Amino acid sequence: MMGRDLRSRLHLLKPNLRGTALKASTRQVMARSAAIERVFNPGDKVLVRDYRPGHSRWRSAVIVAAMGVKMYEVQCDNGGLWKRHTDQIRANPVGLELKDPRSEE
Repeated sequence: MMGRDLRSRLHLLKPNLRGTALKASTRQVMARSAAIERVFNPGDKVLVRDYRPGHSRWRSAVIVAAMGVKMYEVQCDNGGLWKRHTDQIRANPVGLELKDPRSEE
């Protein structure tokens, strides 16, 4: 009627959640934009995730090259070259050397 939607008593039982959803969406976007972007340069000392069974979870490594926006090639302390995503790399500003107990064998 005259370009407006008619409201009934049922509208009170089922409120319009569009505004609430928009607020939640905006809050998520703002939280994501405040996240720290991890960028590594060749020569940076890092810790990389080791998924092999029986090994420690993190190994010392050095960034060799960027293979893309989020992928890096790293050289581990044992000399191996691994490809790792930024989610599998942590900065190591103090140069912490993590030794794997199995590497002594």
